[in-house]
Amino acid sequence: MNQAREHPAAHPNDDQGTQIHPDFSRPLAVDTAQMDWQASPAVGVWRKRLERIGDQNPQLTTLVRFEPGSRFGRHGHPGGEEFLVLGGVFSDHSGNFQAGSYVRNPEGWSHAPWTESGCELFVKLRQFPKDDRRRVVVDTGAEGWQPTQMAGLETMHLHCLGNEAVALFQITPGATPVEAEFPLVTEILVLDGLLEAGEAAHPAGTWLRFPAGTAGIFHSQTGCRYYCKTGRQGVKL
Repeated sequence: MNQAREHPAAHPNDDQGTQIHPDFSRPLAVDTAQMDWQASPAVGVWRKRLERIGDQNPQLTTLVRFEPGSRFGRHGHPGGEEFLVLGGVFSDHSGNFQAGSYVRNPEGWSHAPWTESGCELFVKLRQFPKDDRRRVVVDTGAEGWQPTQMAGLETMHLHCLGNEAVALFQITPGATPVEAEFPLVTEILVLDGLLEAGEAAHPAGTWLRFPAGTAGIFHSQTGCRYYCKTGRQGVKL
């Protein structure tokens, strides 16, 4: 059974510690390629933590790398789990999720994941709206890109509920600069190519967060793809 009360979050004490990037009032850009991998409590599982926000049951945003043949003990996901498979194949009792798979496991879901080949994930924990109880699985490799109102910018919708929206975006090489407005908190993970925002150039693996009410100019001479989530709120510290 997938009951969070029977399977609590894995290694909950490991989630405690110093706050990481809790200030939502300032723009943020983190080149994750410059970060070192840190060992997790599970053998063969490594992570780079981008956010730890809150004291008890904090919100976490993390890159996670599983070595080939590694696995994680059965655990639940109080507050929900969202992940995008960046490489390799991630597996649990519900199936095998190849690179490009986008998955949302709501509160009450539990699993004991593993990987045969090794994999890397972008993971967000305890960030579901309280009324979001739907499991979502999207094979983005099988989905088509949709045009937007801006020339050279295409999108692939992944999830939307209330103010929260999650999508992939694709900028074609040399496209006219895109005027991006962020009425709500927005975060981006550059998946490939080079995302140029104003005077800054962000390579694949860069994680960005923009405060509500800000704006920017995006373009890419090489072309790029990025994950984008809007509408999330920071927790009160």
